[in-house]
Amino acid sequence: MRQDRRFKLNILQLTSLWLILSSSVFARTQANEHVVLQLKWTDQFQFAGYYMAKHMGYYEDVGIDIELRPGSPSLDVTEEVISGNADFGVGTSSLLLDYA
Repeated sequence: MRQDRRFKLNILQLTSLWLILSSSVFARTQANEHVVLQLKWTDQFQFAGYYMAKHMGYYEDVGIDIELRPGSPSLDVTEEVISGNADFGVGTSSLLLDYA
């Protein structure tokens, strides 16, 4: 049951990020704009979609030079975005509670 919930949460996160990127970054991006995406954890399968899209050239096709930064247990993804070290971050639903 818990894995099913985690899977649904990951799908929601991926969909949300895609919507954010497609509506804001893609619309305003100039050729080869550098964008940093801070991941919430070290490289693992849950981030495979981002890496595959980069490998397949999907970001480049829309003028984005994306940098995927792996996270760590001590890294605060929200702080990385707020401080300007990353343009976007992959977080959890706790973000809604922390910043509501």
